[in-house]
Amino acid sequence: RVGVDRQPIGLRPRSLAPAVGVTPSEGNAMPNNSHEIARLNDLCRSAMGIAGKLIQTEGVCALPLAEQSAFWDRRSRAGTTHHLFTAGEEAGADGRAVAIKVQYPGVAQAIEDDLSNAELLTTFLKLVASGTSAKTDIGAIALATSARIRDEIDYASEAKTLAIFAELYRDHPFIRIPDVASEACGARVLTMTYLDGIDWAEAQHAEQELKNTWAEAIVRFAYGNRWLAGLLHADPHPSNYRFFPDGTVGFLDFGCVQKLTDTERHSWYRMIRAAAEGRKADLRDAMSQLGFLDIDPTLSADELYDWWAQLLSDIIVDPQPVVYAPGTRTRVLSSLFVQDPHHPVNRVSLSAAGAFTARIQLNLVSICAALGATLPIRAISEDMDGISEPITDLGRQHHEWVRQRGLRLIPKLD
Repeated sequence: RVGVDRQPIGLRPRSLAPAVGVTPSEGNAMPNNSHEIARLNDLCRSAMGIAGKLIQTEGVCALPLAEQSAFWDRRSRAGTTHHLFTAGEEAGADGRAVAIKVQYPGVAQAIEDDLSNAELLTTFLKLVASGTSAKTDIGAIALATSARIRDEIDYASEAKTLAIFAELYRDHPFIRIPDVASEACGARVLTMTYLDGIDWAEAQHAEQELKNTWAEAIVRFAYGNRWLAGLLHADPHPSNYRFFPDGTVGFLDFGCVQKLTDTERHSWYRMIRAAAEGRKADLRDAMSQLGFLDIDPTLSADELYDWWAQLLSDIIVDPQPVVYAPGTRTRVLSSLFVQDPHHPVNRVSLSAAGAFTARIQLNLVSICAALGATLPIRAISEDMDGISEPITDLGRQHHEWVRQRGLRLIPKLD
């Protein structure tokens, strides 16, 4: 399978033989002549061989110039930063099916040049923030954004993060993480084991019960990262998932991950539990410790709780189980993008971790709404936070896996 970023053109696994052609997948045009098909098949005859050449030249394709130009330029206008190869089991030296992400030549340097211009990045973030009256810490968010973008284009860094997640979720009953093929990785090339399954577009046609299961798996992945390891997977995007008929979900992209310190993890846990349980004074105290009130310490406990009740309306306010719909997403959006300067979101000091957490919550709600999911989300959040025993089958499986692995469900509190 040969393709670009998250919308691959398909070469079926084990279809590297010349007699088998390129097949289209959603959103991509079929090559319009047999020469183009033959050229793509030839380029992908040995995906691991290409990966080796790319690694040796730090991401510069070691193919004849004419072939290289046609290869890179074919989809460069798609606005993506890389090509994605996947190949059949014969591609890996140890017999594993692999996916190989290859960065376009020159992309990293172009992005690095922009990131090195601190004034440009700060101006851009100020422009984004101008959509609200929020008193965000532009400097801190600029630094964190730069770090995350650099991680996105540094495949060696992403490989290390992917390895952390793969080990963290080893033998998990419904969360699938690919393994890194470290022998075929480099700064501009990332090779991992291939996860089959269906993509987001095809997942929309599944039975509703299965979509509910997938939504719960995605939510538990996001919640579990935060407490099990202090990791914020800050890119919960539909195209980063692979869906399986047994209800399991594969997670693919680990270039945008924010690490919480132990102190941050403890404070965030206290803050979220105080919000969920309506303990307004404790919520304000936790937010103060995390620096949310540095700019405006006059924010009252009632004002802060009302904001969280809007941001986490599915957990705090909505009747259970929640039937996710576009209106659910709209409520979250309205808690984050407000012109009224007196609204709490425009008076708190929003840190990088706060910005990423808000993004994760918005995207999770959007994904659940797109799947039309029905979830007992309050009960799910409580069992993931160690407050109660799970009431769903996935919850029971997750808790049993945590016990078998000897992990801590929630951070150790002082």
